[in-house]
Amino acid sequence: AGNLNLNLGNVNLESTSGAGMNLDGTAGAGKLNVVSFTGGTIAKAATGGLIAKKVTFDSNPATPDDDLVSTLGLTIGNSADTTQVKGSGVSLINPSGTWTVANLDIFNDAGTGLLVNPGPGFTLNTGGGNIHTTGRAAIDLLGTFANPLTVRMVLNTLRSDTNTTNGVLLNGVVGSLNIGTTILNSTDAVNEPILIRNTPSPLLARFGNTSIRSAIGPTEAENVDITDNNADNVTISFTTLNIVFP
Repeated sequence: AGNLNLNLGNVNLESTSGAGMNLDGTAGAGKLNVVSFTGGTIAKAATGGLIAKKVTFDSNPATPDDDLVSTLGLTIGNSADTTQVKGSGVSLINPSGTWTVANLDIFNDAGTGLLVNPGPGFTLNTGGGNIHTTGRAAIDLLGTFANPLTVRMVLNTLRSDTNTTNGVLLNGVVGSLNIGTTILNSTDAVNEPILIRNTPSPLLARFGNTSIRSAIGPTEAENVDITDNNADNVTISFTTLNIVFP
């Protein structure tokens, strides 16, 4: 079995019954390499915006190292109506390599906005953008202590409405996350709106001007949990933090 080297231009996709884009490299012995991805829009989807399973982001598969793939801008969904994309906005399962998105916008409903469960050594970078998710977490970044996810992410806004779990979950994540405005309307949640755990090396998490509507309590300690297996590796900050309870 051979490898598939995929060049993606500027996409403009809609689906009324399935995912907007589904890249699946789980079958066979070869690799699915995303060699280039200009960007574009996935305006509508029923089961997830962009789903990528066991995909390698590598702009030059002929070399031993994975060379980064740069995307100019990617928009998932509609900022005026998050229900146009049902399911996860962007779901990366067992990816490898490095993917840099200059501007990432995700607007979705009933699934995590940005879900990453990385393969070995995966890095995700963003230069700006917005995530607005209804019904689930805005971001679930699910590395492990032994196999952390490296991020260098900048976002203008991050918002989760009526989520039932965490609004933000960073598990086994290292690097930096810089957000201008964070809004977590977690009145249906039983877990902490922000949970950071299992951090093996430094993580800088800046949430900017932050507003939390909480179902569990009025204090920062009740709503922001960085106590689980982080040692001294997590640096967290808020430009402002406003918590409304109940």
